[in-house]
Amino acid sequence: MRGLYSAGLTATSAGCRNIVFDNIKMIGMWRYNSDGVDFYNCSDCAVKNSFFRNFDDCICVKGQIGWDTEKSSNITVENCVVWADWGCSLEIGVDTVADEIEGIVFRDCDCLHNFSRVLSIGEGDRAKIHNVRFENIRVEYTDEDKKAMIQKSDDEFFAPVQAYAPLIHLHIYSGEWSEDTEGGEIYDVIFKDISVYTESEERFPDIKIEGMNKNHLCQNITLENITHNGKKINDFSVNKNEFTKNIKVK
Repeated sequence: MRGLYSAGLTATSAGCRNIVFDNIKMIGMWRYNSDGVDFYNCSDCAVKNSFFRNFDDCICVKGQIGWDTEKSSNITVENCVVWADWGCSLEIGVDTVADEIEGIVFRDCDCLHNFSRVLSIGEGDRAKIHNVRFENIRVEYTDEDKKAMIQKSDDEFFAPVQAYAPLIHLHIYSGEWSEDTEGGEIYDVIFKDISVYTESEERFPDIKIEGMNKNHLCQNITLENITHNGKKINDFSVNKNEFTKNIKVK
């Protein structure tokens, strides 16, 4: 699959079961919103042995109106290389219109030239997002990485700012992409064996965990064996707000 000039989401499955994307090579995207693979309210699906370069999110698990009587569950992404020119690399959300999103695994993947959030869970709707694993993930940064920006007009001047994309970002919120009036939850999430490579030894990307309020928490989040240029680090800081609980660093 060589997708050139995709006008929107490139490979979308909605309300489906038993869908497998295997040995896909997706390149040539340059428009906003040209995601790679998106699963909306799907179960028992997989993406494996593939390469994606997209100008938005590369691989996403989501939920949306029209299919939201079904949950998103039992989805595995493994042995993939992703290159996000503008969006997130590996993501759950930000559309989460479902009762549950659970049993999601991102495993043995390489994330290159990251521009926005790398490993992300964006909870903008009502779903209970839980039983999620990101494991054996390699993330590369360069000193030329720029902060994500949106050009809103042809006349807008582009003034890039050098910055690493957040390595991990979990957030519960209500915003422009939200459809539900009630908020959701994020819990029981494991990040294990995450290897970060940077050109500069002094710089390390952000890790952010943010709940919405006391009724909609990010909790029971484990960060285990995070390494930086081959060395395990235990003293990195987690940027979190007051609506988080039981954040463990191992």
